Amino acid sequence: MQHFTFLLKVDGLVNYNLCVRTAGGHNLGLSELVAEHLHHERINEALKLVSALGWDARAHEAYAGIVTIAEHLLRQHLTPETEAQLEAALGIFYTSNRPVPEESILKYREVLGHYARRFFHILLRFQQFEKAFLLAIDIGARDLFMVRIVK
Repeated sequence: MQHFTFLLKVDGLVNYNLCVRTAGGHNLGLSELVAEHLHHERINEALKLVSALGWDARAHEAYAGIVTIAEHLLRQHLTPETEAQLEAALGIFYTSNRPVPEESILKYREVLGHYARRFFHILLRFQQFEKAFLLAIDIGARDLFMVRIVK
């Protein structure tokens, strides 16, 4: 049985560093924790971990976590569960409970928009037309409305 020690370094009220120290003395950072959750198919736990980050101080880690989760989910067959998890992952950026600073929006909008577009096309492929349409509106991608559906 492995034992983990959680270390939480608090700097003021906003900034904190989270790492896990394994029994072997190795530290696992946020990206390693997310990868470990995904490896064990604990996607909801990975989502909770990433969504807890503040975009003001931890923008790059939040972005990297979203990308890691989205990549993992986009490789899987679309089920109602993976669909909801992909929505939640992209929602960490697009519909965040915490305000996303303008600087972070400008820096990460394009790349995260590519993941949202991939999700849009997957939704179309699985005939989730209403959800795909709403996603295109949410991400401001009016050009996606012009997609021609070929059967």
